[in-house]
Amino acid sequence: MDSETGKKRSWVKSAAIGTVIIGGITLVANKNARTKVVDTSKRYVEKTNELVTFVSENREPFVDQIRTSAQKMTDVLDETSDDVRQLAESAQHLKKNTQEIVDTARETKDEFQRLSEQLKKPLQEATDDGEPEGTGEHERNST
Repeated sequence: MDSETGKKRSWVKSAAIGTVIIGGITLVANKNARTKVVDTSKRYVEKTNELVTFVSENREPFVDQIRTSAQKMTDVLDETSDDVRQLAESAQHLKKNTQEIVDTARETKDEFQRLSEQLKKPLQEATDDGEPEGTGEHERNST
């Protein structure tokens, strides 16, 4: 802490102490102000005592309400936890199904390629035998 900050804090402390002293002197010297402070303090004490008495006499409704609220919160948290668990399970299931779809699509693609190669072989053999493409048995029968 530098000396300037220390001086500022010291000044603030001195001002606060001075304010309290001046306020105390004013209260001691001014009977009207002293009466107002005492009356206000008495009212605050009375209201606080009334509140404490009311809560003491009606403790059960407060406790019941707190218990009910706590139970509702627990129930909501349990339901939320179950929902999150179900969402996680659904996400895992969806991930598994998506992977199965991708695998099936790859297998289908591979199967189509294999079938395409098998179909190309007879056509290739037919063209190698001197028969032009498109003049095979099927085309001759369709005319």
